Amino acid sequence: MATGGVCPHCGRPYAPGATFCSNCGMGLVAAGSVLPPPPPGVPGAPLPPPPLGYAAAGPAYPGPPPPGGPTPATAEADRRALGWIRWTAVIALAGVVLSFADFAVFNPTRLVHTTMTATTTTVTFDLPRAVYLVVTVGVALSFAEYALLRMSFTGLASVDPRFRTPATCALLALIGIPLAGVGAVFLVHGLAGATCTQSTTLGAAGCTWGAGFGLGVALAGVGGLLAFVGFVGALLGLWRLGDRYRVTGYHLATILTIFPILDLVGWILILTSTGEALRRGSGPPGPPGAR
Repeated sequence: MATGGVCPHCGRPYAPGATFCSNCGMGLVAAGSVLPPPPPGVPGAPLPPPPLGYAAAGPAYPGPPPPGGPTPATAEADRRALGWIRWTAVIALAGVVLSFADFAVFNPTRLVHTTMTATTTTVTFDLPRAVYLVVTVGVALSFAEYALLRMSFTGLASVDPRFRTPATCALLALIGIPLAGVGAVFLVHGLAGATCTQSTTLGAAGCTWGAGFGLGVALAGVGGLLAFVGFVGALLGLWRLGDRYRVTGYHLATILTIFPILDLVGWILILTSTGEALRRGSGPPGPPGAR
């Protein structure tokens, strides 16, 4: 078949008399004539020139990546976010191990003392000072965990709008965790001076709480509610990590982290899933308007 020549842009032969390449849309200039390219935005407008070293006789140059596709900035956001997720899992595992140690050392049955007489039953609480240290360390670990989640989800939200809601929920947790921690300190202090008495003859019962117990209940309640919202947001964010990187381990880990004891397995699975996601690279962009 006779051809009019070879497109200088993509190397595809074109028919005699053709004014535009049928493959890439490049304007073709006949010998002795000048053909202006169509204006930008008009179908058939020429693509940007191929990079240096691109073989003219090879496959057609595809042009720049489509809008919304992976870019160097997207890859960097993914790398940073997954790095924060990895550290989150390490800190969460430390918190789980600490909770196991707490239960072994501070068994509730050892902290409650019951004294019975012929007419009354009295219950007192013997809380060692080490409980304050345990509460402080637990709050610090939880705060660090949600701070890392916040950084991870905020970074991903810049390239994937599905992580905006998890990032906001993590911020609420960062407000609630310190409040709950202060409330817990007041609760421990109030329980240390509490006495509950029940009359064995009249059946009447009453408790005298230590100073600050009521304030502790209020602070722990408000802080706990905010922390719960952050926890739900964290679950949502972890689930969407599985959607973004197509790693089903994130989905299973999200379910496991809901349950005590099983959360140990869940965070280990998040560590392994993060390694797999890092090997796969950038995830696809989220749907427009996602939250």
